[in-house]
Amino acid sequence: MRSFRFYYLGVGRLQEAASEINRLIYEASFFNFLSVIKIKTIE
Repeated sequence: MRSFRFYYLGVGRLQEAASEINRLIYEASFFNFLSVIKIKTIE
């Protein structure tokens, strides 16, 4: 039972980290998308 609780906490931490990484990737790709639009409009 105790190991199950540790496993559950570990999974929760992993999901938190994964969502944080996904958010960072999403923001980075969004800013890249905006900069591409800016470059295209300048040209």
